[in-house]
Amino acid sequence: QDLPKGWIKIKLQKISKVISKGTTPKDKNCYTDNGIGFLRIENLTSDFSIDKSTIKYVTKETNDSFLNRSILEANDILITISGTLGKMAIINERDLPLNTNQAICFIRLINDNFINPKYILYFLQSNTINKELKRQAKVTAIPNLTLEMIKDTEISIPPVLEQKLIIKQIDFYLDKLNKIKDSL
Repeated sequence: QDLPKGWIKIKLQKISKVISKGTTPKDKNCYTDNGIGFLRIENLTSDFSIDKSTIKYVTKETNDSFLNRSILEANDILITISGTLGKMAIINERDLPLNTNQAICFIRLINDNFINPKYILYFLQSNTINKELKRQAKVTAIPNLTLEMIKDTEISIPPVLEQKLIIKQIDFYLDKLNKIKDSL
């Protein structure tokens, strides 16, 4: 299908530095009452943020050694890939430091000045993309998305100013929707 002038269609892996997932430590002694937040599926909320009320913590030593490949950064996009598929969030600076388990994929864009992470999150959350990812999911006892499926997802990207307008409109309607939910 034709895209509007100035838009491009590109695979997610072409605009990403990293598309990976976390690991779960085998050693139960690495968990602590505080330290580095360790995300699980239940920590991703319906409003694309992080719920820290039930978060687990790992020691700094575990984070910096065994879990070092999945240390999260601000603007990383998260998507659940095992069990409950397609829950998403964006990491904010205030959420850090964080790490994640193997049921959550993280996407780190090459240049978030050219491509807004929130635009990518909304694009991936769209019905068309979400249905396509779930259609491709490997269904065993627990449904799974592979990193290859995420990497091969085609993204339609408008110019930066248009991304900002799209985000503004979606934010406006999500805010309205949340107010309606709260009033009910």
